[in-house]
Amino acid sequence: MDSDSFADVQALSPLGQHQVTFGSLRQVPRPTRRRAGIVLAVFSLSGLAFGGARSSAAADAQATQLAVASQTNRNPAPSTNASAPAPTSDGLPQTANDSIPTPLEQKTAEWTLMLAGDSLLTRPIGDGVNPFDRQRPSLRSADLAIINVETAISDATAKEVKQYNFKSPVKFAQLMHEAGVDVGSLANNHSMDFGDQGMIDTVDALREAGVTPIGAGVNRQQALIPSVHSIKGVKVAVIGASQVIPDPSWIATDTSVGVASAGKSLSDAESLALIATVREAKRTNDVVIVFLHWGIERQVCPTEMQRNTAQALHEAGAAIVVGAHPHVLQPIVRTGNNITAYSLGNFIWDPRSGITADSGILELRFSGATVSGVLFHPHRLDGNGWAAPVTNNGERARITSQIERDCVGANGSGSLNE
Repeated sequence: MDSDSFADVQALSPLGQHQVTFGSLRQVPRPTRRRAGIVLAVFSLSGLAFGGARSSAAADAQATQLAVASQTNRNPAPSTNASAPAPTSDGLPQTANDSIPTPLEQKTAEWTLMLAGDSLLTRPIGDGVNPFDRQRPSLRSADLAIINVETAISDATAKEVKQYNFKSPVKFAQLMHEAGVDVGSLANNHSMDFGDQGMIDTVDALREAGVTPIGAGVNRQQALIPSVHSIKGVKVAVIGASQVIPDPSWIATDTSVGVASAGKSLSDAESLALIATVREAKRTNDVVIVFLHWGIERQVCPTEMQRNTAQALHEAGAAIVVGAHPHVLQPIVRTGNNITAYSLGNFIWDPRSGITADSGILELRFSGATVSGVLFHPHRLDGNGWAAPVTNNGERARITSQIERDCVGANGSGSLNE
């Protein structure tokens, strides 16, 4: 990594009370803020280069803030061969107004987004135990927290015919809410493991617990509809979709329950619908976030399709594209104000070892619609399979190296540089 590919690395003060200077590195306090945002409404539609981490005394305060190299330099998205109908000059489908509008007014409110990966609760836990309690920083400290809910939350017993069927108890939804999760993406290859009834139960359980489901629903309109949040006057739209769908019958249609499909190529109907959804969301919101299920399991570099999809979504107006499904960490890349986190790995899972146990929380700080800070908090799954903060400097550096991996030219078959 070139010396000019990152700048001004910052670590957080363990107590959030003071600033401590380490040469050119400055510890900054964590502001005490939570839940300034409210869900407004939903509407229907027709390479991060991470500098070396400086460790603090407390695990809940360790993170690395990054200024990053451009995606062009570290992880370029190759041009696509999509043959979308009536393309514009940027290769995306035309809409009534092709320009991506700027926010209606300049907004500078400070707020925080936290993102984490694959989550389920398939094993019994005792009363009073919450698998989210060990993570630092706590998701409750964010203004908006989003995870991938990769399970049915239901008492249904009729399984889909597939290799793995994941089901979590209804109390999992309440545990998510208590932990500070605001939005759960159901756009994945396990939310319908127990059929239509399991999906309907999952959507209901999340809503009743106060967690907004995205990426699935009783029909295509509900599955693709953005969840819109007002955070200190900043309007944020969150959209979920999946490129990993076990069977075509899982895809939500106008008349059937299912998940929102992101398509298999940038020219198919589902992909074009997702791009149109992002364009429309950007017209009336300051920040658009897309949570995708994509890629290849256990591959440490994104595929060409992942890179092409991220590029198309950013060009359509999504500032943040975050992914799940590989069950390992993949690179995080910043290009201007756009952030792509290709995979955040497992978060609340069954016990794992090796790189499938490496995890983390991605924290993005905003000033209005502008990303003002990018921090990655290394975690590792404990004996229960639950993400816990890593305090050992060597382990922190090893985990951090996975999200700064140089995957230029890789086609999903990269390997650890160990």
